[in-house]
Amino acid sequence: MSGDHLAKVVGRLSALGYVETQRGRAGGVRLARAAADIRIGDVVRETEDNLCLVECFDPETNQCPIAPKCGLAGVLDKALQAFLQVLDRVTLDEFTRDPKGLDALMPK
Repeated sequence: MSGDHLAKVVGRLSALGYVETQRGRAGGVRLARAAADIRIGDVVRETEDNLCLVECFDPETNQCPIAPKCGLAGVLDKALQAFLQVLDRVTLDEFTRDPKGLDALMPK
């Protein structure tokens, strides 16, 4: 990930209240609340600009001629909601409890 992209991600997470940033010599980035209070589903909803799986999910841009009779959109919407419900049950804490296994995979 480029430094510019990382700065944008951190800026967005800061604006949303997930992290706090501090400039300067003792500066850095830290969580703004407990990891157990950060639900992954919330982060995905707030950071993804467009969760529309297909064009017809967005009434402003929908130009699909079969949208009124199409059964696929309803199925895809149910799948998206199921995906988000699973993410709603997971907190950041579950990924950060024991990072030792990840340390071994990171390049030195």
